[in-house]
Amino acid sequence: MKLETRTQPLTIAEKTKLKAYRYTDMKKIGMIQASSLLDHDALEAFIESIMPTLQTDSAKVAASVFMKRYAYIAVLSLYSISALNKKLNIQADNVFFEAPIGTGSWLPKFFLEKAEAEKWDGGDHNQWRKQAITELFAGHIFPLIDLLGKVTGVSKLILWENVAIYIMWLYESELAGQAPPDDDFNFIFNETEGAVFGKYRRNPLTKFFTEKTYQEDLDEMVRVRKTCCFSYLTGDKDKRCKTCPCRQLEMEGKCANGTDNICEAVRSIT
Repeated sequence: MKLETRTQPLTIAEKTKLKAYRYTDMKKIGMIQASSLLDHDALEAFIESIMPTLQTDSAKVAASVFMKRYAYIAVLSLYSISALNKKLNIQADNVFFEAPIGTGSWLPKFFLEKAEAEKWDGGDHNQWRKQAITELFAGHIFPLIDLLGKVTGVSKLILWENVAIYIMWLYESELAGQAPPDDDFNFIFNETEGAVFGKYRRNPLTKFFTEKTYQEDLDEMVRVRKTCCFSYLTGDKDKRCKTCPCRQLEMEGKCANGTDNICEAVRSIT
C-alpha cells in the first residue's frame, strides 16, 4: 500500500493542546535556535552562560539539568505523534527555545518557526511512526546529547535517562490507558532498534524502563532512576530527588558521586 503524507499548518485547536506541553506560538526576543548549539564552541559558551541561573560551577551539572529542561521537546513531539497523529517539524533549525533570565526556575517554552505538521494519511503506520521518532531522536536529540558529552564530559547515560523519564511520564500519566499511545510507548522502549536513536547498536532507552517499587521511607511507589541527574547540586536544593538511585547509597555512606567523579549509579550499568 502506498504511504501518503500531508503537511499542514497547525490548527488553533492543535496549538492549544500543544501549549500544555510548553509550546508557544509567539517568538520572543532572545530565544535560542536549537541548531546553534550543534557547534562545539557555541554549546560550550551556552553551558557556561546558564551556570549562574542554575547556581552551579560545574559544566557536567549544568549539562544534565539543561537536558532535563530541553527533553520536553520529546514530550511535545511524541504527544503530537500519539495524540494528534501528526509529525511536527522538529528539525533543529526550526526549533527555538527560551533562554534563562537571571536565577531561579527555568522551564523553557518552545517555538516552531514553521508551525506545521505532517499528518499520516493512510499507508503503513509503523513506517510513518518509525520515521517520525527517528527524526526526533537520531535527527534532533542524539546530536545534542553526543556533543554535550564531548563538551562537558557528562555521561550520555544520564542525558538519555533525563529524556526517558519525561517520555514515561507522558505515556503513563497524560496518555494513560489510550490504545494507540500505549502501543507507541511499547514501540519506543521495547521494539525499536538502536539506529532510530542515533549511532547505537541497541536502543538506549530500554534499560531505563523498570517497574515502580515501594520505598518504605517515602511510603509510596517510585520508579528509581538508573543514574543521578545532579539536580541536588544546583541552587539551594540540598537533597536528592526521591527517584535518585544514589539516595540509598548516600544513606549507607557508600556513594562516591560528585562533580569530578563518575556517578556510581552510571558505573553500575556500564
